[in-house]
Amino acid sequence: MDNSNKDTLPHLHAVAWETTRKCPLKCIHCRASAGDTRPGGELSTEEGFRLIDGIAKFAKPILILTGGEPMSRPDIYELASHATARGLRVVMAPCGHMLTPESVKLIKSSGIKALSISLDGADASTHDAFRGSPGAFEKSLAGIRCAREAGIHFQINTTVSRINVGQLQQIIALAENIGASAVDFFFLVPTGRGKDLDAEMLPTSEYEKTLAWIAGERSHHKIRIKTTCAPHYARISRGVDDGAAPEGGCLAGGGFVFVSHRGIMQPCGFLDISCGDLRKADFDFGKIYMESEVFKSLRNPDRYEGRCSICEFRMVCGGCRARAYAASGDHLAADPTCSHVPRISDKSGAIGESARNDLLLRLQQGIPLERYPFKTISRELGMEENQIMSFIAGTFSKGEARRIGGIFDGRKMGYLNTLCAASPQPENEAEFIRYIRSLPGVTHCYERGWPAELEAGIPGSPGNENYPKLWFTFGAPSEEFKTEFEKIEAMNRGGILLNLPSLKMFKTDVIFDLRQLKKNGPNQGNQEHRPAIMEHPVFSEKQKAVIRILQGNMPAKSDFYAETASSLGISADELLDMLRGWRDCGVLKRIGLLLNHVSVGFKANGMCVWNVPEEMIGNKGCTLAGYPAITHCYQRVMDRRFPFNLYAMIHAGSWNDLYTVFSTISRETGLEGGQLFCSTREIKKTSMTYFL
Repeated sequence: MDNSNKDTLPHLHAVAWETTRKCPLKCIHCRASAGDTRPGGELSTEEGFRLIDGIAKFAKPILILTGGEPMSRPDIYELASHATARGLRVVMAPCGHMLTPESVKLIKSSGIKALSISLDGADASTHDAFRGSPGAFEKSLAGIRCAREAGIHFQINTTVSRINVGQLQQIIALAENIGASAVDFFFLVPTGRGKDLDAEMLPTSEYEKTLAWIAGERSHHKIRIKTTCAPHYARISRGVDDGAAPEGGCLAGGGFVFVSHRGIMQPCGFLDISCGDLRKADFDFGKIYMESEVFKSLRNPDRYEGRCSICEFRMVCGGCRARAYAASGDHLAADPTCSHVPRISDKSGAIGESARNDLLLRLQQGIPLERYPFKTISRELGMEENQIMSFIAGTFSKGEARRIGGIFDGRKMGYLNTLCAASPQPENEAEFIRYIRSLPGVTHCYERGWPAELEAGIPGSPGNENYPKLWFTFGAPSEEFKTEFEKIEAMNRGGILLNLPSLKMFKTDVIFDLRQLKKNGPNQGNQEHRPAIMEHPVFSEKQKAVIRILQGNMPAKSDFYAETASSLGISADELLDMLRGWRDCGVLKRIGLLLNHVSVGFKANGMCVWNVPEEMIGNKGCTLAGYPAITHCYQRVMDRRFPFNLYAMIHAGSWNDLYTVFSTISRETGLEGGQLFCSTREIKKTSMTYFL
């Protein structure tokens, strides 16, 4: 099949083949969650030849051999030679650790023209922490020296995040010094292990600032500076140099194809949506490329939704389809990382402030477990169904929503959870924070203390006590909890580490009522009182698969549960029956919208603690749970180094409002001697993932 339809099909310029998921590294951002063994189902050598033949019959793109670590495949040079013989330009993306004088000879003889090697920091400590492997930096540099001495062209790839954004200038200088032909800045996409790095993604303002800086640097260096997974660069680079050819834009569907280790064609490696199974299609690459409905939708920017649908840059930028999918479950939704306001705006379907607050509250409280839940909500609130679905998409595009999906009670699934406080040794603090951030069982991590905006020494301030400032939650399956917590203790290397598990739970209900921001004091809300540990059922593999999907994002469509059910191979009614059963037994709290509380106005939060006599704990805890400003309330184990046993989390619009709520609650409940620990720095915040 030849590459016809040239007027409607984008030129196929590159195919990235994930040859394997085996890799010696444990990179914290890895989209493939690669490991040290070859998983089952990889394309065989013969199937690899058929894949290459199918590509070459259709077009002559660059073939990128990637992984995992592609050099861990024993047949990688046979595959490269076969692709070269078929007229494809072959490049490879190794980690660099297996590059030796002997292996680079094989690389050259197989026809591989260039390499891309990742350096995620300008120094060993940053790169090694990112790659999860001590010594990785020096091994990569040693491999690069072998490639350079053999005359093989190479570029440096760097995944940009909060961890290394301050080192980009040094990384460019390093790439120039070691003889790289280019440096390509990849911007972190929250997929694979990267899902647990929400806190490491650049905030929207910093994203724009960094891209503008990169655009400005291009003219100051002989080395080529590129970006990947940063489609907005097409807009920003134009603003810096109107005469330059546009760079950037989303690769997905635009002449780029990703082939997984199992032969599944995808729009890109970060957009985990199947466009077709090459094995089932007899390796007819061109047929899938031309006929896949996913590819067709991505090639038509008029099908984009939200702000991307009306943006004047949609033809050159397109927004990141992978980030849209990660945030909303819909690959055509608006890119949540873009801050650009289109020159035109959609004036239809506007929702007033009061109705907006009502709708946000209703969506947080729970989406009905029925086939067409938004019709039910529309009748309740007097809105149109399409209006509600558009509104949901808008909350993601504006960064107001984090996720829409299942909210589970981990205790009902056999997980243990605790609150930890740490004071690592100063020389170990940065490494300990990086380690804590990398753990999937750590969902929240903050530095807590007293902000400069509040007066020092007032009642409730921590004062001069030497309390730990690093606070994080940690959860794991009950049978693994002790072992995993011991690893945290070992990494703390003698610093203070408090383990403060809950004894009673009075409230865990993260629902934000925007009307509360405009009230002077708290009003009584709903109360709950549950034991800290519960019995849990045994889950089948099928049930675990359901939970894995529901703890991601679900697309806001009319038949809300149908797409999720289809991906599981069951009917929507079967899925709903399962969810209703879990709701009734407490496994599922609700299917709902989770907000980014800072983006909707709750810019301050803090942990309140009191020391309450045991006989009063139940009464005081239930009373605290009635305040809507309080999202969490627990009785916890008391440690002599932190002499408090009743905990509550408060959210408010500002530090002053937070302190006012704390003081009001303390006064109204008769709780004395409490202290307020304000969350002055957010290190990590994400949702718990179960059954990894």
